[in-house]
Amino acid sequence: GELQQALAGLQAEEGRLDEDIRAMREAVRALSVQPAQQELMYVTQEDIQGLACFRGERLMAIRAPHGTTLEVPDPNGGGARRYRI
Repeated sequence: GELQQALAGLQAEEGRLDEDIRAMREAVRALSVQPAQQELMYVTQEDIQGLACFRGERLMAIRAPHGTTLEVPDPNGGGARRYRI
């Protein structure tokens, strides 16, 4: 019925999005192995602030070796959160 058609449409869209993500990851990987391109792979503060999902949010950029753990105190007093970089 109608619900099954909607589900099939959503599954098809998910497949297209998964393929787009795979293609973008491959493109970034291909660029990242080229030494001449590595120095050009960065984002600016304006790039990030221009994204709607980050408007009004406080952001902090951290550059650390792979595997670093960052411990951030919870501002509501609920302990600390750990993030693996």
